[in-house]
Amino acid sequence: MSYCERRTEAGILYVREDWAAEAPSVDVVLFDCDGVLIDARPSYDAAIRETVAYILSKLVQRAVTRPVSRRLIHRFRQSGGFNNDWDTVCAILWGIAAQLPEQWVEDFLQADAELADRGLRDAAERFLAYVGRLRRPKTMEEVIELRRPFPSTVLRRRLFELAACAESSGLPSVERVILEEWGISGRRREAFRAFQRFLRYPGEPEQSIVIRVFNELFYGAAYCRERFGWEPRFHLGPGLVDEERPIIADETLRWLERTFGRARLGIVSGRARESARRTLGDRLELFNPGALVFLEDEWGNAPAGATIGKPEPYGLWRALGALGEFRRALYVGDSAEDALMVERARDVRLEFVGIYGTGYGAREKIAGFRARRAVAILPTVNELPELFRQT
Repeated sequence: MSYCERRTEAGILYVREDWAAEAPSVDVVLFDCDGVLIDARPSYDAAIRETVAYILSKLVQRAVTRPVSRRLIHRFRQSGGFNNDWDTVCAILWGIAAQLPEQWVEDFLQADAELADRGLRDAAERFLAYVGRLRRPKTMEEVIELRRPFPSTVLRRRLFELAACAESSGLPSVERVILEEWGISGRRREAFRAFQRFLRYPGEPEQSIVIRVFNELFYGAAYCRERFGWEPRFHLGPGLVDEERPIIADETLRWLERTFGRARLGIVSGRARESARRTLGDRLELFNPGALVFLEDEWGNAPAGATIGKPEPYGLWRALGALGEFRRALYVGDSAEDALMVERARDVRLEFVGIYGTGYGAREKIAGFRARRAVAILPTVNELPELFRQT
């Protein structure tokens, strides 16, 4: 399928050649949040980096130097299986733990043998107990090692290779690469399994070290007390969510309301409603409240057996069900998971619009969206009016 190109101040619009015939029948528009309505780079992306750095620095008892790059996060997301940032944190930690020195392997296994059956109350108590058991550097060689950059270039390279092998199944594909393709065995394999149990991910937020540290960094101490009812132990300051800013302009929202009406606008996002509300504020009132699906809030509330996270189309079906009959719907997203979710919905009336200009890897995104036959590929959500104006 070929595309026409239109130049705007924000960048190039790539429009599928059959768009002009389809545009008049569009009567529903659904949106992702991160990278579409909200700039999540200072919040979610930063929370991934800081969560990994915090957990890793305590476990290896040394300073760490940028263990997570934007390129690494982007590579995981491009697999189609890492829309959930907790998953990305877990995958990176797995990849690092599988490569740590033999001495750390033995130290961690010893700590696990002493603490695994202690019945530690929650993630914070477990984390601090394990860190307290790990052996401190003693020999001159070990002290000198602390001065070397960590993670090493080799370790970083292998992390990127791990991300490149990730698939749309997400964490199971990463686990398979570590256990089968990397071929870790013996005591290292035993330590890796113990490390997985230590993280408790997936798991209940209060018990999972990944979720607990991430949420304290993302939401901030005060909000964690209010919303989750736990006393912060890892981060006592404000949350990274406070750094977010809306991408969608008020002018674009007014155009959407005039063109489609509030009753025909919805959101399907992996985040929680409250975090979206904190950034978007009253703008959320311009969407159909029944078609606001925030997948983080769906855990524990969805029907038994339902697979909630992207790229599964659960959220799309929920939102479209609330909107009633429609002729043609657009889902506006910025990631491979978003495009794959639309494909898996298997509804010919549903089309994908890709956003490429609000995150890392614009060229790769454009190529990926074209390969998945996006009806249009835009620099930002604010070019939607331009897309419809020139049909």
